Amino acid sequence: MGNCTAENIQQYENVEFTEGDTYEGEMENGFAEGWGIYTRKNGDKYIGWWHNGFQHGIGREVFADKTEYEGTFLEGKKHGKGKITFPDGSSYEGQFQKDSFSGEGFGKWIDNRKEGSAQIVFENGNIFECQYKNDIKNGEGLFKWPDGCRFQSNWVDGKLQGESKLIENGIMTIGQWLNNKCVKWEQLNN
Repeated sequence: MGNCTAENIQQYENVEFTEGDTYEGEMENGFAEGWGIYTRKNGDKYIGWWHNGFQHGIGREVFADKTEYEGTFLEGKKHGKGKITFPDGSSYEGQFQKDSFSGEGFGKWIDNRKEGSAQIVFENGNIFECQYKNDIKNGEGLFKWPDGCRFQSNWVDGKLQGESKLIENGIMTIGQWLNNKCVKWEQLNN
């Protein structure tokens, strides 16, 4: 058994900071250490593990704007596996590196930028699939609604370009796009 002294016992404390933030949890040598909850004056909250005053290990952040992150932290930054959900219901689940999306998760991410094939799933069931290069839509895109409606498109440097097809209730409409503006829209007869 190790020595049980006042110096190495973690203490549970409630701390209120002058700017209005609060911390409730385990502390050691004046720093958050172990399990704790940090609440900012603006309503942002972190619930999880701490080491040497930094978010470290598994935790959950809930921001005032309703964005939520649940996953791992390293020295105060989102790092490792996690999921972030935005107020509109869209989300990213995958790898993080120092607060940036990185690796695989609804597509490939490099330094917080989408790269290659990506799929974005919205809370209402809508799905958008597209090719990305340096976080900009480039290549074929497909937007799908839960009712079966589909919009196939082509993207060049983040803008709709060329032919698109809207399929709704079995009826196809062909569009022609130039620099993100529809220049022709024609419904085909069955």
